[in-house]
Amino acid sequence: MVLSLTVSGCSKPEAQKAKHLERGTKYLSESKLKEAEIEFRKLIQLDPGSSQAYHLLGNCQMRQGNIRDAFSSLSRAVELNEDILDAQVFLGRIYLLARDLTRAREKADLVLGKDPRNADGHMLMGDIYLAQRKIDEALEEGRKAMEIDPQRPELGIRMAGIYTLKEDYAKAEEVLKDAVNKDERSVPARWALARFYLSRKRWDDAERELLKALDIDPKEFNVTLSLAQLYFSTKREEQAEKALLDAAKASPKNPEVRLALGDFYIQWQKPEKAEAEYRKAIEVDHGNTRAREKLAAFHLEAKDHAKAKAYIDEILKANPLHLGGIFLQGRLDLDQRRFDDAIAQFQKMAKETPENPMAHYYLGLAYMGKGDAQQAKGALIKALEINPKMAEPRLLLIELYEQTGVQDSALAEAQKLRELMPQNWRAHLALGRVYLAKKDAANARDSLEEVLRLAPNLHLGYYYMGQLHLALRDFDQATSLLEKALSLNTNDAASLGMLAASYLLRKDPEGAIKRIDQQLERSPQNAKFHQLRGNLLAGQGKEKEAEASLRKAVELGPNDPSLYESLAVLFARQNRLDEAVKEYQRAVERNPRSIRALMSLGVIYQQQGKMDLAKEKYRQILAVDPNFAPAANNLAWVEMEHGGNIDVALTHAQRARELAPENASIADTAGWAYYHKGVYATALSQLNEAAARMPQNPTIRYHLGMVHLKMGNTEQARKELEAALEIGQDFPDAEKTRQALKSLGK
Repeated sequence: MVLSLTVSGCSKPEAQKAKHLERGTKYLSESKLKEAEIEFRKLIQLDPGSSQAYHLLGNCQMRQGNIRDAFSSLSRAVELNEDILDAQVFLGRIYLLARDLTRAREKADLVLGKDPRNADGHMLMGDIYLAQRKIDEALEEGRKAMEIDPQRPELGIRMAGIYTLKEDYAKAEEVLKDAVNKDERSVPARWALARFYLSRKRWDDAERELLKALDIDPKEFNVTLSLAQLYFSTKREEQAEKALLDAAKASPKNPEVRLALGDFYIQWQKPEKAEAEYRKAIEVDHGNTRAREKLAAFHLEAKDHAKAKAYIDEILKANPLHLGGIFLQGRLDLDQRRFDDAIAQFQKMAKETPENPMAHYYLGLAYMGKGDAQQAKGALIKALEINPKMAEPRLLLIELYEQTGVQDSALAEAQKLRELMPQNWRAHLALGRVYLAKKDAANARDSLEEVLRLAPNLHLGYYYMGQLHLALRDFDQATSLLEKALSLNTNDAASLGMLAASYLLRKDPEGAIKRIDQQLERSPQNAKFHQLRGNLLAGQGKEKEAEASLRKAVELGPNDPSLYESLAVLFARQNRLDEAVKEYQRAVERNPRSIRALMSLGVIYQQQGKMDLAKEKYRQILAVDPNFAPAANNLAWVEMEHGGNIDVALTHAQRARELAPENASIADTAGWAYYHKGVYATALSQLNEAAARMPQNPTIRYHLGMVHLKMGNTEQARKELEAALEIGQDFPDAEKTRQALKSLGK
């Protein structure tokens, strides 16, 4: 009886392990990956030392795209048995994905050291060479793999990819055809050949191979998806839709089909249908994270932040380290101008995937939003180091150089972009814009003509060409082009503003207002048009009408800080300073990093004698942008003139001087700070430079006179003080100037 119980106690766990192994392997073969994962986890609970269980679990996780957990499982598998070579290859590929080429190479060397004829080991080594841009070495490894296992179609497919990288398209096609000939019923081989033809825009050849592949396996969804993409590319949208709907009908429980349909509808600009398909993907697979990612991205594009956040929260609740969720949270933060939060999210992403150019690109976007040009530049350059052919980071880098006035660097990047993308309108537009800024009319015209050729229905080409003709004072042609821009985009405030400028240059302000009014009849809810109207009326001195237009603009666009700023400028011009302060404060509430609004508040507070509040605003600006010279200059002046710390004042004045060495007012502030410190020789040097640049500024001449007075240069002091009063009898320091002259005996 005791023997019987012992045998039963030992055999039952073994039977359970065998059952879980059999079920898990069956689910894996049927691509029921979640069910397979459950079985392999149960197997590990029963046998924690089973390298096979960890190996199978890792394969299952890898196929689900769960790389982090796959890495952990496969690492445990090879700890228990380092001779599981396909697990070693998988680990090598994970290291390769993470761009850890050293460890990837260690795995490849280990595999080939144990089995020099391991084809997967050679392919791993080849991919490592590809990552190092060593194409010839990668080809050699590919050839070795094919010699070892010439009947494996996927090896030929990989070789074709390498030949494509070398732009040896004839050889790539030859290798792919050979793979098909070796196994005419190989769907992967035919699909690869079709994708090659798609990349070369050989539509008929691609369609032939895709249809043959579907004859072999009508349920191969990836092939159906490629066929739909072909139909879409050749303007056969209805056929594309039918192919995907047929696939959905054949596999109603497959969420991937629904996701593909959603993507197709996005391309076809049918957003309602796209959203419905993404939702159906969740209905058939409630835990589907990719569907939630797509829905979050969909709502982000639609600026529906509440719905986007709901899906992002679901993703991150299930897995706080999910990179897709982190990326989407960063995008949401970016959209809502929470730049520090966005930076934190994209930094996480860049840390986890350092060779992901999108992480660095979006990090650059966030830094630009924050106003940190230097960090933005570094992030964008890193993105381009990883992928030099990526357009978005280079376009943003060009914009950054334009904003910071580094036109030569902007030009160099725009020229690189054109070389990389000669048939892309964005490259020519960027180049044309830079040439416009450099006042190179001939080259600007050539670039913008290319934009019009490549994108004849894009309003931006006509807008910038109109701007060029306006600069050349060809008003009729400028007007015609800008009208064309507005006809293509009836809500474009930039084109309407430039059109209004053409009337003003012709000294026809009434014509400008009339043209804006015409556009407002077509787009009465456009806040920017009302703002433009209000600004123009204010410039004409029609302040009551201007205020009405600007208040209408604020009513229509309550979240746009620039609208409040326009209203504040009007009030400040009317000396309605308290009202101006309220509007600037509303602008800052909507954009706490608005340097323009903060600077204006600081200046108004100075005018009102509220020096502590002025200093607070200047400090806020320097927290946003430590390199904003006017704020450093004004902070130095307030500290110096209103009982502050002279050493603090001098520090800010020196910094402003470093940032804007050509600015006379800043030189004056620095000189006056040195005067207060008693460093008269340096003060004299700074003020002489300021006076040379602005000889008609009475305050600078007064300061210069006082320095000469302190240095004992009485005649020179008298000369400068008298000059100050000749220039202006009522400037702020006029009475002090008279007292100083009186001390000299006059």
